[in-house]
Amino acid sequence: MTASRFGAGAILLGTLCILSACVGHTPRTPPATSAPPSLTAPYAAAARNGARVYRLDPTNSAVRVLVDKAGPLSGLGHRHVITVGGLRGFAVTGPNGKGEADLRFPVTDLVVDPRAAASIYPDFSPPSREDVTGTRRHMLGPVLDSSRYPRVSLHLQGSIAPSAPPLKAAIALHGVRRSMEIGGKFSEQGSRLTAEGEFSLSQSDFNITPYSVMMGALRVKDSLRIRYHLTFKAWCPAPSPAKVSTC
Repeated sequence: MTASRFGAGAILLGTLCILSACVGHTPRTPPATSAPPSLTAPYAAAARNGARVYRLDPTNSAVRVLVDKAGPLSGLGHRHVITVGGLRGFAVTGPNGKGEADLRFPVTDLVVDPRAAASIYPDFSPPSREDVTGTRRHMLGPVLDSSRYPRVSLHLQGSIAPSAPPLKAAIALHGVRRSMEIGGKFSEQGSRLTAEGEFSLSQSDFNITPYSVMMGALRVKDSLRIRYHLTFKAWCPAPSPAKVSTC
């Protein structure tokens, strides 16, 4: 088994998008073959009703999935970092100090990011360009089945208070929908709202089998580390009432 083949399997973890400490059951959801509900419409309605609404600023946001390796022959494989691209979302806060957000991204916008990996893993061994290309092809094909499950969506709920408990999340990924708690918090300052944190996510919780060869001598860890920093800017659809402070 070559390092590039291992690296390709490793990226199955890139589905991510975000969660640990899973609770509840894991119902299987049908393939996302039709267009999803609008992200904009419910938040536009909330803004017109006087709520403080924010839209994700993708240029100042980042979600990274840290993919690690395991097994006696792990030295033959690569660690990887997957960067989430194409991220869209909205958030809203209420007078009760609560915040919630909806996020969505296409699976095909997941990027194998050697530069990010080199900045995170001290012992990172850069894969070749061919290995990166093969890894991404494998990730989007047999692992994530992006043609059947083309997007990942996430709903977050939490408090803006400094000592708030972990965020609650509901995520739809690879045909599975789960509710869970994730490490992180909301923070609101003027016309900006941020959500940031780090947590673990198990592939197997989303019916993704960790890549393994040679009876497990070379394999991908089931557990992922996910680091995220999300920045939202005040957003007001037209026409919005003058009473909305962020407008």
